[in-house]
Amino acid sequence: MYSHHAPVFQDRMVAWMQNTGLSNEDQIALFQFILRIAYFSFDDFLSLYRTAYSNQISRWVWDCAGLKMSIHNFSEQLDNERSKHTWYASVTDSLIISEFYHANSITGIKCRPNFLTLKELGDPAQIKRHYTGMNFKRIVLLEDFVGTGLQGLEIVKWALEHSDIPILFCPMLICPDGYKRFSDLAATTAGRLKIAPVVKLGDSVFLSKVEASDALLNHVSALANRIHPAVEGTCTAGGPPYAPHGFHLRGDHHTGATVVMFSNTPDNTIPIVHFNSPKSNWVPVFPRVSRETS
Repeated sequence: MYSHHAPVFQDRMVAWMQNTGLSNEDQIALFQFILRIAYFSFDDFLSLYRTAYSNQISRWVWDCAGLKMSIHNFSEQLDNERSKHTWYASVTDSLIISEFYHANSITGIKCRPNFLTLKELGDPAQIKRHYTGMNFKRIVLLEDFVGTGLQGLEIVKWALEHSDIPILFCPMLICPDGYKRFSDLAATTAGRLKIAPVVKLGDSVFLSKVEASDALLNHVSALANRIHPAVEGTCTAGGPPYAPHGFHLRGDHHTGATVVMFSNTPDNTIPIVHFNSPKSNWVPVFPRVSRETS
């Protein structure tokens, strides 16, 4: 059943609720839990892209360029700084960078890379020659979702090391633990790196922060722990690389995310929602396509 899940959501949901080892009470809880999942659609992300450009990015560019509202054509100058002197790139290929450009009608910038690929295959000297030749004064690094921040942190560090212009890291969605790690990094850069997420996810989307009175999410949390051996199947040697509450690092305070995106499911979302492996008989409702094999 790996990679052969039903394309219709309702069919996947029925198969998910019929997984082996679930009681009638568990099935009811999963049916109700679907309505509590924080699902972000393609249209939601288009709205996030527009919000990022008009709010977080515009404020940062305004400050970087030293613009003043006393200037008679400040709006025109801001638009010029945003569209001609700011390079927009993604941290990984998870964010659809072309859609960000389209959503905000940004033209004239042909090179729209992701920095994970640049880090692995690029020539730092050539990258610097490119943004210098294009007269870019600053870089905006975008990402769709940040959980622990583990992967993105190393890429942003690399971008800082191999550039000499200001960088804004602007994720559409970020978890509190990841936000803290990026904020700690920014604090060491003497202002050259700024962090400005569009949405900082709150306690309500994490099972570790469930209130005692929330019977449904407490049931789901207990179910995730109880059913985890069946979910991981024979993957104990090499995966899944996370516990019943999903991938997290030592010291994280927000675990067991309930987030799903139209493009994929984050690995810090609870595995009963997404874990997808030929070594497991578990049928997920929102299968995750991982960069790693399991």
